[in-house]
Amino acid sequence: MSKRLKEVLANRLHISFLETIENDPCDFVGTMRITVREQQEDGTPWLHETTRHVKLCDSQDVCREYDIPIDAQSGTGSVVVEYVEGVQLALVQVDENGQQMLHEDEYAITYKLDGEESEMDYINFVFDERSSETREVEIINRRIPLTSLHIEKVVLDRDGCRMPIDPQWEFPIRIVDMRGCEQCFTLNVENQFHIVIEQLRVGNRYTIEEMPQRGFSVSYSFNDVANVDNVFEMTQGENHLQIINAQSDTTSITIEKYIRSTCGELCRPNRFEEFQVRIIAWNQDRIIRLNERNNFCVTLFDMEPGYYDITEISDNASYEVSYIVNGRKETNYANLELNSCEEASVLIINTDPDNTCNPQQESPLRICKFIRRCDGCITQPDKKDSFKVMLCGCGRNDTFLLNANNNFCVDVADLCEGCYEVVECSDKDYMTTYRVNDGPERTSAIVDIMCGGCNSVAIINEERNRGSVSICKYVRNANGDLVKPQKDECFQVSLSSYFCKRDFELNVDNDWCMSFCDLRFGGYEVRECSDSEYQVQYQVNGGKECSSARFVIDDCCDNEVKIINSVRTCSSGILKICKYEETNSQELVKPSQDEEFCVEVSGPCFCENYTLRSSNNWCILLEGLQPGEYQIRECDCENYDVSYLVNREVMEEAFVYLGTCNQEVLIINHRKHSGRLKLYTLIRDCDKTTRLPQPKEAFDVLVEGVDTCVHTTLKSQQWLVCIIG
Repeated sequence: MSKRLKEVLANRLHISFLETIENDPCDFVGTMRITVREQQEDGTPWLHETTRHVKLCDSQDVCREYDIPIDAQSGTGSVVVEYVEGVQLALVQVDENGQQMLHEDEYAITYKLDGEESEMDYINFVFDERSSETREVEIINRRIPLTSLHIEKVVLDRDGCRMPIDPQWEFPIRIVDMRGCEQCFTLNVENQFHIVIEQLRVGNRYTIEEMPQRGFSVSYSFNDVANVDNVFEMTQGENHLQIINAQSDTTSITIEKYIRSTCGELCRPNRFEEFQVRIIAWNQDRIIRLNERNNFCVTLFDMEPGYYDITEISDNASYEVSYIVNGRKETNYANLELNSCEEASVLIINTDPDNTCNPQQESPLRICKFIRRCDGCITQPDKKDSFKVMLCGCGRNDTFLLNANNNFCVDVADLCEGCYEVVECSDKDYMTTYRVNDGPERTSAIVDIMCGGCNSVAIINEERNRGSVSICKYVRNANGDLVKPQKDECFQVSLSSYFCKRDFELNVDNDWCMSFCDLRFGGYEVRECSDSEYQVQYQVNGGKECSSARFVIDDCCDNEVKIINSVRTCSSGILKICKYEETNSQELVKPSQDEEFCVEVSGPCFCENYTLRSSNNWCILLEGLQPGEYQIRECDCENYDVSYLVNREVMEEAFVYLGTCNQEVLIINHRKHSGRLKLYTLIRDCDKTTRLPQPKEAFDVLVEGVDTCVHTTLKSQQWLVCIIG
C-alpha cells in the first residue's frame, strides 16, 4: 500500500480521497461542511459521546464513508470535504454497517442544505459555478422515545368468566405499522400465550390482526381501556394489550367469497383481489371487506335477530353475482331471516359468463391447459397467456398453441391407432403434471388411441413456491467450536408464519439439518422447543447471533438458519471485518454490487468461512467468540494484491487478539492491471454557463483503446459513468 494512502487513512476525517486526483485547471473546486446535531425529544442538545457515519455517493454509486465524532459538551460534530465541479452527489447518514438510517428508526432525522430543509430522507445536489464555494449540510438527529407492547390472550366462557386456554390452541397474530411493515407471532403454550414486542415508537399507530376464531367474538383491552377497533397508538412507558376471545351462542353470519371456474368448481379469489359486501338490517347499514388477510371469509357475531339483506358492491360488470344462503338453492339475491342463536352462512359467487365449457368432444384426442393456484383450485390460465404443446407418435410430430382464442383446448382429428405422447414446452417457473382420461396426475402423458374412442389430456401447471430455508443444529463446546450434537440427541423445532406452521425433529437421521424449498413469500420464525439449561442462539444468513430467528422471503434467494446451543460465558469483544478496494487514484471504495468475497476466520478451536457481499454491505460483525488470537484471511484472491488494515495499521497478514476490546480488520484489494475512466456529461450554454442536460436527453459514447471497446449511454440519473477495466 502506498505511503499516500496511509496518510489518507490516518486523517480520513478531514481529507478527501478525490484530492489525490489531479484536477483540470479549469475545474471549479468547492468544499462542503457536514454538521451533525444530536437533540433530545424536546429539541434541546443531547450531550453524549458517540460517532456518526455519513456516506457520500456519486451518480455511479461510488461511495465514501466519513466518521463524525460527536462532542459530548455540545452535542455536535462536523467534517469538511472537498469535491470537483459537475459531480452529482447524494449524502445520507448510515449506521455502523453502512445501512441508511431512516426516520422510522430510533431517531427522527432531518437534512438541511444551505439552511433549507430537505423533504427527502437524504441530500441530493450538484457542485457547479452557480453554487456557493462552500455548501453547508446539516443533519439533525432528534431522539424518538421507544416503548414496548405486552400482548396477552384471554379466553372467556359464555358467562364472561376467564377460562383456561387449551394447550393445543394457537393464535397467529400479525402486527402492521404505519409503513405497512409487518411482524408475525404466535401465541401458544410455549410462550404462555404472552409476548413482548420491543422498540415500538411512541405516537405510532399499529394494527393488530388475528385470524378469526369460529365460535368466539373478539374484543380488545388496551392499557385497561376497552377497544372495539384493532388499531392502537403507543404511549410512553409499557403498553399492555389483551386480545379477548369470548364464547358466544348469540346469532352469527358467516360470509364467504368464491369464484366459479370454467369447470364449475368453486375456488377462492386471487390473493390480490378484494371485495366489498354491504349488510343492511333494521338497525344497521355496514360494509365489510373480503380479502386474503381474512381468507375471503368473515364471521359476524352478536347479530340481532331479524331480516338481513346482503349485497356485493362491485364495479365489474363482466361477472355474474349469485348467492347461496344456508345451503339452499343458488339465487341472484341474499335475503335471510336470522333467528336467535342461529348460525347463518352466505356464499357469494362470481361467474364469468364468457367462461363456458368446451362443446361435446367428437375428436379422438382433446388437449386442454389448466393452472393449479396456491389454494389448490384448478382453473384456466390467464387470457393473455399462451402455451406450446407437442404431440409425438405414429410418425407425427405436431405442435399446437393453446391460448384464449381456442379456450386453451385443441381437438386433434385424423389420428391413426397407436400410442402418442403429449409434451408441453414448459416454462421453468412451473411444475407440470398430466391427467389422461381423468385419471391420476402423472409426470408424463401417454395416450393409446383406438378406433372410435375419445381421449383427453389435461396439462396442469403448478406455480413453484421457490422460497427456501435450511435449518441446522449446532452445539458450541467448551472450546468455542461449533460441532454437531451427540448421536442420541434430538431437538424439536418449529417453522411458523402467519399462514402456516411446520413442526419437525432434527436428529442423527437427517444429520441435524432440514431444508424447505416450497415456502411462500412472507415472514417466518424459527424456534427450538427446548427446556435445556443451555442458551439457545440463532444465526440467520450469516448475521450475528441473537435470541430469535426471523427472516423474510421476498425473492428467490436461499436462507440459512443455524440453531446454536451453548453454555453461558462471559462476553468478549466484537470482531469487525470489512472489504474495500483501492483504486489507482488511491481511493478506498466498496466493491461492485455483483462481487462476493470469501473470508476465513480461524482461532482457538474455531474456523469458519464468511461471504462478504452487497447484502451485508461487505462487512460482518462477529460476537461471542472465545478470547484468543484469530487470523483473518481472504480466500481465492489471485486477481488481487491483498493487504490488511488491522486497527488502522497496515499488515501483510491479519492477526488480532480478541479480548474484551473490539477489533477491526479492513481487507484491501488492489486490482491488477486495472484502470478507471470517468465520463461526465455537462452542457455549456451560449452565455458560458454550465448545466446538467435535460432529463429527456441522452448521449451515446464509444470508448476504444488497446484490447478495449466499450459502448455506454449517458442519460438521466446517470450523467456520470465510471468504466473500470
